[in-house]
Amino acid sequence: MDLEGVLTVTLGLPNHLIAPTMSRVIARAAHWFGLVCLAGALTAIVSLSLAHPHDGLWPTILAIIPMAILLITLTRHHTVLATVGYLVVGSACTYLYAVTILSDSLLFPTTDLFIVALPVMALVMVGGAGASALVGLVWSTLGLILGESAVLLAAATTGVEYRIDPFAPATYLLIAIVLLATTFDSGRAKSAQQFIHQASRRDSALTARRELGSRATALLHDTALSHLVAVASAQPGPIDPRLRSMIAQDLERIIGQDWLLSRDAITTGSADWLATPLAAAISAARAQGLSIDVSGDRSVVHRLDADRAEALGLAVTQCLINVLRHSGVTDADVSVSADDEEVVVAVTDAGIGFVPSETGALRIGLRHSVLARVEAAGGSVRVWSTPGSGTSVVIALPVEQRAGRADQQAVKQASTQTSPSASRSASHSVSDLPSADGAAS
Repeated sequence: MDLEGVLTVTLGLPNHLIAPTMSRVIARAAHWFGLVCLAGALTAIVSLSLAHPHDGLWPTILAIIPMAILLITLTRHHTVLATVGYLVVGSACTYLYAVTILSDSLLFPTTDLFIVALPVMALVMVGGAGASALVGLVWSTLGLILGESAVLLAAATTGVEYRIDPFAPATYLLIAIVLLATTFDSGRAKSAQQFIHQASRRDSALTARRELGSRATALLHDTALSHLVAVASAQPGPIDPRLRSMIAQDLERIIGQDWLLSRDAITTGSADWLATPLAAAISAARAQGLSIDVSGDRSVVHRLDADRAEALGLAVTQCLINVLRHSGVTDADVSVSADDEEVVVAVTDAGIGFVPSETGALRIGLRHSVLARVEAAGGSVRVWSTPGSGTSVVIALPVEQRAGRADQQAVKQASTQTSPSASRSASHSVSDLPSADGAAS
């Protein structure tokens, strides 16, 4: 479903998406680096085997292929089990690879060779799969230690002189710098995003204030000033009844704040909108001191049946209460939109925010009064919130299906023509079912 226009568009990634997104990017790059190392080792072995067929280097291919398969698996599934499996199997494969190569002491007299370091470099690149910079650094350290230990054991087995190659430590230093730099930049990005979000809201508020001032000025000219001119031009004595009626209508319009509505909302009929439970929830929150900006097509609310409209109004009421009690701000945005299947209402604030996974008892209203109520009505709720960047609650409810209601009416009419005993049996079976409230609780 297209939610364009429902949520306020922010600049940059939301705070809660920065860390996992950067983790996936670094992991993908690191794993590709490791695959390139394994492909280079495979290419070198094939070339040497073709040039020196009597040296018996072919078994190294059997050591490289399992490592490549496990690294591809780790790229698709960033789990601890896959990481540990890659390190363990990769260490064994590195040992087999090094033993096979170092068995020819004439071609490979020491271990500080690039061809020997390639699988060790692939093991070091496991650090990109870490959920954080610290975890990734731990995995890379284990990869370096296990890889160099495998080469050391292979050197002891073949009697070749062991020397620490510069390639694997350089690779480890590279991935460590990238991980630490990403952590530093992520912290700066979170701070910058908060300032950008605040600046964006201030700019939006200034634009809305200017538009409201322009609308108020035009309304003042069209009503009060025009009426004053008409009164001044009238003959002395009682005011003409028609002029009195016009003045009363304009005063009612100003007091009722219909002039604050957008043109689309006015064309849909403000009376119909004000009669909805959603409008009642917004009016009640405004009466408690919350400033609410309503946008979108308000007429789509009438596509909900009575039960779902009531559930929507009660859920939005709880959301606005949460803004008043917990957000630390006194303004909120309510956006209304719909497609062919759902009516979507988003309640957004720029308050202190919270971590949705750590709501605890203080957010019991969000779980029961919003989530449970909407799900009981056949809808869904999605919550986005980050400490310091506000909260967005998106409520989606299915629209009333006209054909379905017609079928229900037909079934109801048919049921009235059944025998009394069948009616009593049907009534008894329905009464045995749990109520909607009980199911929701």
